[in-house]
Amino acid sequence: MHADTGQAALRAAGLFDRFRALARPEGQEWRTLDPATADLLLHELPADGDEDRPEIDRGQLRGLILESLAAGTVRWDRAVSGVTQLGDGTCRLHFGDGTTEDFDLVIGADGAWSRVRPALSDATPDYTGVAFVEIGIDDVDVRHADFARLVGNGTMVALAGGKALFAQRNSNGHIRGYAAFRAPQDW
Repeated sequence: MHADTGQAALRAAGLFDRFRALARPEGQEWRTLDPATADLLLHELPADGDEDRPEIDRGQLRGLILESLAAGTVRWDRAVSGVTQLGDGTCRLHFGDGTTEDFDLVIGADGAWSRVRPALSDATPDYTGVAFVEIGIDDVDVRHADFARLVGNGTMVALAGGKALFAQRNSNGHIRGYAAFRAPQDW
């Protein structure tokens, strides 16, 4: 969470102190490993007191923001099938059950094939030829201590021949990992 953008927004929303209680400045650590030997090629450690871009788990950040909103602001389990911009600056959401409702503010956080994006832009996702596979490992410090040491407190990356392995430390002994590689869209 960068100081000049995300942290600034959290300050403006009055959520900065709660963010700081959850943030992990040590998560700024970066390790680049040799893909064949796992030797450390590059190691960036945050300086003492450096909190320019501390990490926070996505779920914790979402919870922090959701808890600050009035009850009923976010409604779960309602699939959006489309969005229509109305002339007065509001938007009409069309739900999968056939109902509609108008809103002053709509936040589209529904991924690559967003139902909200077409209300703002005619841009559509385009496959770039790179696929990512995500994994999650719990209790990593106990169950996979060697891997936990390779990742450290932040992010680890190993690159070779157009392939990459990324792993990022999260809270509570969890590591989120990604394998990236070139593949046809229908692989």
